[in-house]
Amino acid sequence: ISNGVNKQSIAHLHFHPNINKVEINNKRINLVDENIELLFNGAVLNIEKELYPFSLGFNKTVNAIKVKITFKQKLETIINL
Repeated sequence: ISNGVNKQSIAHLHFHPNINKVEINNKRINLVDENIELLFNGAVLNIEKELYPFSLGFNKTVNAIKVKITFKQKLETIINL
């Protein structure tokens, strides 16, 4: 995301409920059991883990992990499998 303005933005990454182990280290997120690494380039201000209600069907939800990435101006995401 790049809008040419030096304003704060937030990206949200929602993971499937089967993703249980998410480690955050500086500008890096590791999906431990899947052996997947996400790297972020740009002015990343903060990365935090939260829960969200994943829909299994009508009126059926289960908690799953989402990651909220706060950044300025531009965010580049690199996924290593």
